Amino acid sequence: MVVDPAAVDRPDRTPAAGRPHPADRPLCVTNREDRPVPVIRFASDRDLDRLADVEDDADRLLVEHLRPDEWDRAANGRARAERPGFLLVAAETDDGEPVGFAHVLEEDGAHLEQLAVRRSHGRLGIGTALVRAAAAEAARRGHSRVTLRTYADVPWNAPFYARLGFVESEPDTAYLRDLAETEGRIGLDRWGRRLQMTATVNPPLRVRAIHADDESRWLELYAGYRAFYRLQEDAQAVATTWSWVRDGRHGLRGLVAVDETDRPVALANLRVFARPSTATLGLYLDDLFTATEARGSGAATALLRAAATIAAKEGASVVRWITASDNATARAVYDRVATATPWVTYDLAPAPGDDVRDPR
Repeated sequence: MVVDPAAVDRPDRTPAAGRPHPADRPLCVTNREDRPVPVIRFASDRDLDRLADVEDDADRLLVEHLRPDEWDRAANGRARAERPGFLLVAAETDDGEPVGFAHVLEEDGAHLEQLAVRRSHGRLGIGTALVRAAAAEAARRGHSRVTLRTYADVPWNAPFYARLGFVESEPDTAYLRDLAETEGRIGLDRWGRRLQMTATVNPPLRVRAIHADDESRWLELYAGYRAFYRLQEDAQAVATTWSWVRDGRHGLRGLVAVDETDRPVALANLRVFARPSTATLGLYLDDLFTATEARGSGAATALLRAAATIAAKEGASVVRWITASDNATARAVYDRVATATPWVTYDLAPAPGDDVRDPR
């Protein structure tokens, strides 16, 4: 069953169907007939038409337990894919039919809107694996927690999620408050107490402006950035850039994402640029880099969101940057928060020639 608070605005975003799953190794469990269920992956386009059937089958357990007079049919998978967030499926083969799925909405945070596993594949650890994979993907996208709403006293609802680290919590965002109100309005609590539960999936990262005492760590990060792009080692260039960012020279400003100890784990350098064609100003992102040990923590996403917030605050019309066409890992992050343009970048080498005279 889908609970849809109509008052919540939904930003337009491309669904994550079809992307490769980032897990280090596949799930491998066995069902009663000893058939392996080794794959948890993002939903493909073909999967979408099968998700409602999976959910309707899974809902039969809840219907038999709650004995409602009526129960809504499941939402269409294509309607789910249109909403911001991601869909994970469990299947017996890479291209096999889904036997379970998890749908996470990115509405003012990460919210596990639906978890469903076919009754024929129940009690095999597939639900647990889907929840853990969903939490890992939410963390990779920069979220620090996952929320959900469920029945308090249904054994495979709240008690199940509690075993996975979820605890009861209060709605603390506009979306979550609207969701709780919508559930009350349509009467889901007629069959038992509903509650919100929350699990922490990532130590929260904070973004702030650079401080003078960040120097040694910033130099280390920026040297790593240059090495990533195979630029010649040049300590003087790194030190010079630090001085520019620290002092705000050439319009540069520096941001860092810091961990719970206030140690920088990622950096971004921004500057304002004029856009004559639109008579507006934009923010240009010159550099973005995350330390190896912090990759997958959401640091890059946090910095990009901070840049977007600064742009909105200062009235800039865009945040713009370039990246290498083969930088697939970074582009997977960028594609979730921004739109790739068709423009091609050119570099023109300085060359002596006649002076351009001022006609005045």
